[in-house]
Amino acid sequence: MKDVLEKYTAVVVLLSSGAKLKLDQTHLETVVPALGKDVLILKGQNRGEMGVLEDLDIDNFCAHIKVVTGKDKGNKIKLPYENFSKVYSE
Repeated sequence: MKDVLEKYTAVVVLLSSGAKLKLDQTHLETVVPALGKDVLILKGQNRGEMGVLEDLDIDNFCAHIKVVTGKDKGNKIKLPYENFSKVYSE
């Protein structure tokens, strides 16, 4: 995701071509990575910070994440799936 427009629309840049798409939230979904992988915190007091996925609570649709940047660096937090996303890395 490149940017958020209005409240429910995002600008997404395709990695393959560099094309920019304006998409409604109904066409997007959060990607939960494998354990130990990097995540971007999307909502809450740590919004915009990076973390590492440590554990999944599948029954409650949430995860335990260790914050690795910002003022809460080192803290472990519990977030619903929709509050974080996989970070793309080549």
